[in-house]
Amino acid sequence: MTKREMIDFIRRHPACSVATCQGDQPRARIIMTYRADADGILFMTGREKAFNRQLLANPKVELCYYDPEGVRTLRISGQVAMVSDDALKAEIVEAFNFLKPVAEEQGLEVFTVWRLSEGQALCWDAKTPFAPMEVQTF
Repeated sequence: MTKREMIDFIRRHPACSVATCQGDQPRARIIMTYRADADGILFMTGREKAFNRQLLANPKVELCYYDPEGVRTLRISGQVAMVSDDALKAEIVEAFNFLKPVAEEQGLEVFTVWRLSEGQALCWDAKTPFAPMEVQTF
């Protein structure tokens, strides 16, 4: 799968599981990807959430996207970086209506935006479930 194909896959299936570490304990949750493009994968979380603290302590993550119709997964691992851009935060709040009341009450500073710019990807397909997975560059 090329990087372009990975981006298209993510755009079609923006919900993903993201794994972080808290000490020696793995943590996983489902998030919504805001954007995937040539610059990377963007998502946002709350500044005071455990998820944000985990990213600050250890920016290594793995994102796992799933296509239930094609029964395929795309896993991308790499290091995220915080993006400081209030205009981008406002754009994300507009896209995800459930965030509007929080932003109106507490302001945009309660959010952090993260970007995974590059990483390593593994694709799995149910059509060839036991085929060796080839590490690809994202």
